[in-house]
Amino acid sequence: MKAPVIILFGALLLLAASCAGPEILKKTGEKKETGPVTSGSAMTNTAAAILSPEAAKSGQPKARGNKFKIKQLVINSDTMNYNKETSEAVFRGNVVAEAADVLIKSDMLVSRDYKQSAQATGNVRALYKQQGVYIECGRLDYKDKLSMVYAYDDVTAHKKLANGDTVVLKAEELQFNAADNTLTAKKVKKRIRITMKDIIAFCDEVRYNDETRELYMTGFPLIKKSKSLMIADSVLMNVDKKSMKLTQNIWTKLFYKDFETAQKEVQVETNKNGTPGKDVQQKTGSK
Repeated sequence: MKAPVIILFGALLLLAASCAGPEILKKTGEKKETGPVTSGSAMTNTAAAILSPEAAKSGQPKARGNKFKIKQLVINSDTMNYNKETSEAVFRGNVVAEAADVLIKSDMLVSRDYKQSAQATGNVRALYKQQGVYIECGRLDYKDKLSMVYAYDDVTAHKKLANGDTVVLKAEELQFNAADNTLTAKKVKKRIRITMKDIIAFCDEVRYNDETRELYMTGFPLIKKSKSLMIADSVLMNVDKKSMKLTQNIWTKLFYKDFETAQKEVQVETNKNGTPGKDVQQKTGSK
């Protein structure tokens, strides 16, 4: 078995509830909106690419509870129609559903049981302040007392990290679990696009876990940073430790802007019999 390859980027920075029913149903009422080294190599083992030796300056994140609860839900809109036969309420025009640390805006909102679920459509924007998540989409379904969110139609999700960075996910469909603060998305027709600082990534499936501060990408993920390029079967990115693990069928194209400041470029471990693992071909950049 070939030994792992450790790629150190010494000169690079990181890739960069119990919910009551609507207590108030109002008409209108404005609310404040819160709104390439030149060559590569193929490998079939696991590699870890360290993008920066520095740990996140903000320190460890605060522990979060394992439950998500809201005490009150307030809904404002231009009009509201209620169907007694179906027990369905339809809000239209400048709809704002607001609870503590949660704000959902849309053109229309439909629900039969506000304590459990609702569907918002048309220019939907959802802010979960405590979780640091802001979602824009064409349609959004919330369930389990606003703790589960299912977003559809040209979804853009912004996740604010503890170190001040922001991860942006663009997908056709996305799921957000407010209870454990996780975001997941799967490819429907188009690949998912992920951006963070100077990093751009594409994959078929992604999951962000706020507790472990990890982005896990599968489905032929491709990572771009400046002129460097990395491809593998899966990529596990730790946004606090500034590191990535590339697993299986790895192909890398590394480009160093400041080659002289890199203390260690490539370290190749050896097998037990002393046979060295595969090296990663590389050259210095023109700058």
